[in-house]
Amino acid sequence: MRLIRTTLRLLLLYVLSSGAAFSSQSAITLTELLELNHDFHRRHESSALGVPRSFDWADSPKVEAGNDRGGFSAATGWGHAFWSVGTVGNPGDLEIRNFQTYICHGVERKWVQLQKGRIEGAEFRADYKNNAATKPMKFLHQNGFDAVVFQAGRSFHFWPASGRKKMPAGTICGFVVILEARSPGMASGVTGGGYLIGLGADYWVSVTASWDSYKTNKGVSLGRLKLVGKDWEWFGMSTAADEDLAELHSSGVLWE
Repeated sequence: MRLIRTTLRLLLLYVLSSGAAFSSQSAITLTELLELNHDFHRRHESSALGVPRSFDWADSPKVEAGNDRGGFSAATGWGHAFWSVGTVGNPGDLEIRNFQTYICHGVERKWVQLQKGRIEGAEFRADYKNNAATKPMKFLHQNGFDAVVFQAGRSFHFWPASGRKKMPAGTICGFVVILEARSPGMASGVTGGGYLIGLGADYWVSVTASWDSYKTNKGVSLGRLKLVGKDWEWFGMSTAADEDLAELHSSGVLWE
């Protein structure tokens, strides 16, 4: 019965709002959530400056461990941003707010909020060689959002300031990682794309484990890289089924 109700709701909402783009509003819509699943069948909106073409995620999203948690007990959502190839001009600040991570788990396929709030991060080589991190050119919290500036050809990799969280027990039926982003500088003559942003999630052996060349963590998935415009828009990544996304949207967990 639950599956029938969910399927009917999905069909109705898609008929009413098919093709709608991410909008700048305070609450993400179901249509916007469902678009995250369609993203895995699409290429990135542009190429990321500095990312080697040989990387298996250079052109399109990548599912790694997916919902198979293995022996891992903790997890985190994360994001990374790049300059788009061909960008002319300086897009200035990349602004980010409303970072959230959700996880669906157990036989009852229950959703819980894993993370929410401000981010922290660092500037890396775009190929992440040696995982060497440096301080971004600019990173500050202002007016309810985080603003960052980083070098062209590099990556700004970020995650929730609250840190990793212990996952609920049982099987995993999906991750959702979302945020809002904008680049006001795109309104002042910048051409060729500007910033790209994409989200993902990682499993970790514990909430305190140190990075050890991927021995202590494993990727869940890397979402689609999308261009950031001058107005607030939603971006995200999902490994959940459409019916579970509909349940997340109607459950009230998103609005806590």
